[in-house]
Amino acid sequence: MTRTMDEWTRDHTLAAGRQGWCISKVDHEGHAPWEIQRLDDAELVSEDWGIPIPQLDDDYDAAMAMRAAFDRGEPHAVLAYQLIKEFSPMEFTHWDMESWQKNRLTQASNVL
Repeated sequence: MTRTMDEWTRDHTLAAGRQGWCISKVDHEGHAPWEIQRLDDAELVSEDWGIPIPQLDDDYDAAMAMRAAFDRGEPHAVLAYQLIKEFSPMEFTHWDMESWQKNRLTQASNVL
């Protein structure tokens, strides 16, 4: 199934925001078109969006928060994974996201 960025809704954005991360369109040369990023000013965004948002230290923490949500099977993180894989192979490689799926499959087989 081919994904589109239109699938990323406000509900997905808010769910990711509650964890302190987002996927953002980046228009800078040398960057992936979509990147996993922390919300830089969580307090301001929290006020604007009307939800509590943790302040993460950096984009690494954002990627790890997304990974934790992905490992738990949270729909917004699973969709973010699929969209990054489809539209931002550079970002997918940067965070070694291929290993996320392998780890998730290993975790699932350990439960069985």
